[in-house]
Amino acid sequence: MIKSLLLLSIFIFCAQSQAITQSEKSNYIDYYNFVNEAEYNFYEMDYPKSVDLFEKAFKIVDIRKPDHHYNYCRALWEVDKTKKSIKELNKSAYSNYFLADTTYFEGMTLDTRNRIVKIMEENEKEVMLNWKHTDFIDSLTYHDQRIRKLISDSIQPYYSLRENDTLLEYHYKLMRAQDIKNGIALIEYSKKHGFPAGVNGAWDQSISRVVLHLGRDWIIENYYYLMGELKKGNIEPVALTRAIDRYFVNETSCNEIVSPYNSYFGKNFNDPFLLFMNCKSMGLSPYYGYNWRLYPKGWRPYPTEQDEIYRANKEIYNTTF
Repeated sequence: MIKSLLLLSIFIFCAQSQAITQSEKSNYIDYYNFVNEAEYNFYEMDYPKSVDLFEKAFKIVDIRKPDHHYNYCRALWEVDKTKKSIKELNKSAYSNYFLADTTYFEGMTLDTRNRIVKIMEENEKEVMLNWKHTDFIDSLTYHDQRIRKLISDSIQPYYSLRENDTLLEYHYKLMRAQDIKNGIALIEYSKKHGFPAGVNGAWDQSISRVVLHLGRDWIIENYYYLMGELKKGNIEPVALTRAIDRYFVNETSCNEIVSPYNSYFGKNFNDPFLLFMNCKSMGLSPYYGYNWRLYPKGWRPYPTEQDEIYRANKEIYNTTF
């Protein structure tokens, strides 16, 4: 079982390795790999190195992910590039967080902070105007959740007590049929308008919950198209890798979970080097989980299962090599 999954992981890495051997303009896989190292050094408080890596990442693409840009502003302030930090903050859209971000931007005057907040608030209004896929995402999410909620709230609690699986199985079939329809609708919409997430969706990740339910066959049939959208920045790495992990996973005889990217399940007993290279091939951080990354100074995001190995052998493990 493990051997078959390792072969799958090797295939995934080899199929993509040609595309990431050198950085290309607007290749978001390369962008994320530089950002992953920038954020690693940022949370290690090596701010000069973090600034350098952020700037290399930003040269690859035209549109930066907002939380990456915000951490870049923090790092600039920490290396005493305060004027440049303020200039970059004026392009950000995190007014509420910036107001409460007291562990960074030490020494900034209250007038300067308030002036930046007003600019950020205007930027946020502009971001809202760019949420152009809202109606489609809301409709797809409704269809994705409608039968699931009916099963979890009504059908399953009532009929499981009566040991009657017939109606439950009937609704599961309805749910699976709806997932197939949703998958078709999502691809048709995406081929007309671009995948509705990432750069193309003002970094709204609402569609990722639907992607988790679309199934193994949908991933196989649309794999190369989805990889193209990932490279364009229209899909964030974690949205795709979590779906792949969910449907391409093995359990050993000891119930040890082995998945290609370790982005969906908690513990993972994959080979550390192979897992690292799989993550790199998608632009997924091998160091930190996908959770929110704007932490106070001295805090780190939740580490991945293999983070200690990568940290102890950093001369080998670097996503920009």
